[in-house]
Amino acid sequence: MPHTTRRNRRGAAMVEGAIVLSVCALLLGMLELSLMLVNHTMMSEGARRVARAAIVRGDRCGSMGEWGPAQLTINANDSHAAAAVLREVLFTLPPADAQIQITWLDADNSAGDRVRVNVNHTHRPIVPVWGWNTGLVLSGTSTMQIMH
Repeated sequence: MPHTTRRNRRGAAMVEGAIVLSVCALLLGMLELSLMLVNHTMMSEGARRVARAAIVRGDRCGSMGEWGPAQLTINANDSHAAAAVLREVLFTLPPADAQIQITWLDADNSAGDRVRVNVNHTHRPIVPVWGWNTGLVLSGTSTMQIMH
């Protein structure tokens, strides 16, 4: 009789282990998804803020400095004013991991023309999962009309 009890107990331990592992995997997945959502929100808000800063720095603006109309691609840790604007919203990311691309869609930075800002970051998973080690590009884009 003790032999059957030990065998039954071993099966119960395997079931308990499977339940604990699945709960841990679910919690890690929720954490990963939450971090991705926060980072995506930061990219979207950063693009909106950089675009807002760009539309008030058109060709008529002398006191705040002129941006454009050449396409600009920088990191958030650069010394450009656009990078400083983006760094204000980067809570969970190092600035070196976020890239900014500013494009003047009408090839000019005059009032009435449009500017598009794309901010992106490659999200690396907390726990590398088989088949998904390269990361996922999270980006935010904002297009606004230049005011000054």
